[in-house]
Amino acid sequence: MSSSVQTKRAGPLSVDSQQLLADIEALARIGALDKGGVDRPAFSSQYRAAIEWLTARMQNAGLRVHQDPAGNLIGRLGSEGPAIVCGSHVDSVPSGGILDGALGVLAAIECVRAFRKSGVNLLRPLEVVAFADEEGAYLSLFGSRAMAGTLDMTEVKAAIGRDGRRLTDALAEYGLEPDRINQAIRPRGDVAGYLELHIEQGPVLEWAETPIGIVQSIVGIHEAEIRFTGLANHAGTTPMELRRDALRAASETMVEAYRAFEAECASDMRLTFGAISNHPNAKNVIPGFVRLTQEIRGIDIDLMDNLFKRCRGIASEVAESRKVAVTCEILSCDPPTTMDASVQQRIAEACSALGYGYRKMPSGAGHDAQVFAPLCPTGMIFIPSEGGVSHNAVERTSPDLIAKGLDVFCLVLQGWLAA
Repeated sequence: MSSSVQTKRAGPLSVDSQQLLADIEALARIGALDKGGVDRPAFSSQYRAAIEWLTARMQNAGLRVHQDPAGNLIGRLGSEGPAIVCGSHVDSVPSGGILDGALGVLAAIECVRAFRKSGVNLLRPLEVVAFADEEGAYLSLFGSRAMAGTLDMTEVKAAIGRDGRRLTDALAEYGLEPDRINQAIRPRGDVAGYLELHIEQGPVLEWAETPIGIVQSIVGIHEAEIRFTGLANHAGTTPMELRRDALRAASETMVEAYRAFEAECASDMRLTFGAISNHPNAKNVIPGFVRLTQEIRGIDIDLMDNLFKRCRGIASEVAESRKVAVTCEILSCDPPTTMDASVQQRIAEACSALGYGYRKMPSGAGHDAQVFAPLCPTGMIFIPSEGGVSHNAVERTSPDLIAKGLDVFCLVLQGWLAA
């Protein structure tokens, strides 16, 4: 399915969505699982194979390619000077889908092919980047944060991956020098703008029957750990009124927190208790210690902070009533990020020129774009996810919607690069 994007500056721009689909299918074979989907954690052998394949595709498209000291793969088109950067990542979550991250990188390469084929005169350089470890096998948004200069080396040295290896060891085995990570930092002003095409990873666009989402903001994520300490004791001989049951306190805290959330919080906020550790975890022993993870997502940092305080207060009240001790530790807090209004306008104008409907919306997931937003004009384009499913082997978007997203992405990039 090739399409001809009409532009005021350079006439028709031929983009080939069939080539993009073929690239998506080819990359999906690297790290493919028998039951579908892919497993390509950062710095693994599968990831290395994907980067080698991607390097060849970038070079074939006419990009000058190199890997920076943080492992980001960068392909450049055009002269020296501040570049418009686009791309995403090709690492995956365990048993992930074939579009998350990969779509943004491969669509950017197709735009490069279209620009060169059409003889477009670009006044700014373009860079296509596959960022390292966006999914956090070791450290979320590692590559983009390294490029932006927002990584703390203490954090890097402490990071341990899902495979049990230290990040520094994984980097060394991959052929990178951990002590040189800071050399990946781009000077202020070196990036003139950032644009990312991505599947929505949620159900809103499909529900609204709208092909394009214009991201207004990326949610903040507040993570905390709540620990309840009671007394492990015999389940048969200890009367209910004399128990100091840590799991009961944790359970009641979760129920009351969700009730408060549903009664008091905005519809664009999220509360999740995602991981529970129970000790001693025996069927005939009253739980003596429970650890919960609590995640809050939202687009208003004050509302997020208020919800955290509300949940902490609930935990304290429940703990007192159940005669257990409780502590609450903040693990991380990434504030919400607003996308640039002028880039949102560029995307809206491209949709109107192409006759595609669009919806302005927040992103409920984190992306490399949030790292660049404080540094340069930044925007994101969403296309629908079938069934709202992502981070799953059945993740899918129809070829027609992928083609529409590619059309908008290319038209925005062309106008920006020629401005």
